[in-house]
Amino acid sequence: MKVSEDVLTRVYVALQDQGERKQEEKEVIDPEKHLFFIDAFDMPRWIWSPERITFEKCVYKHSS
Repeated sequence: MKVSEDVLTRVYVALQDQGERKQEEKEVIDPEKHLFFIDAFDMPRWIWSPERITFEKCVYKHSS
């Protein structure tokens, strides 16, 4: 799934609204603490593990 600016805006607004609805509670959700952006070139490589049925961080590096 590609993430667009529209999707991120809706998530950000929803997180802000969530915090406003729970004003009587002690902890208010801060969207700035829950949204992180990672450059595609800095993202670690993940591979599918059929044995564990999950993604795992790739531990080997390609040699050129």
